[in-house]
Amino acid sequence: MASGEAYGLHRVIQPVGRAPQGADEVQNRPVLQSQHEAILNVEILNLDATSMRQLRTESGGDFQKLKALILAIIKKRGKMHNEVTNSGGVLVGTVEAAGSASPYKDIPPGTRIIPLCSLTAIPLTVDSITSIHDEQVAVKGKAIVFSSYQFTTVPNRIPLKVALSCVDVSRYLCQIFF
Repeated sequence: MASGEAYGLHRVIQPVGRAPQGADEVQNRPVLQSQHEAILNVEILNLDATSMRQLRTESGGDFQKLKALILAIIKKRGKMHNEVTNSGGVLVGTVEAAGSASPYKDIPPGTRIIPLCSLTAIPLTVDSITSIHDEQVAVKGKAIVFSSYQFTTVPNRIPLKVALSCVDVSRYLCQIFF
């Protein structure tokens, strides 16, 4: 194993030597580059409320402009990391592929999961944004998560919107409710 693969250091473009969360730009190509990676099919980005407020203000509330702003951030940085607010949010998705050293490899197909880390640390590509409701952005995209990132599954008894909001507010609540 190359040093730092479990933490995603090999995905950092600039500045080299930082972790993905502190990086200005990460490599987000949705192909396994390490046995410590997993690729997620992303359904929803739950953006940080401060970030969404800033983006809505900047877009004047125009849906197309808001979509363009979100996509521009992801394209520039390789992740959802708003430079103005220095924030991201969380995501929900399902595992598409996982390396042999990834804890994500044991998740049953179709199980919704939420990585317990910020979008500021997750390499991300988004092909399209289909809707935006409050802070929740419905997308078609891919994310790369590393074996050092904990996650929670989303039980069917808990509405997805509630689960995402809880995780975004407090990663600790996951241990209580899930």
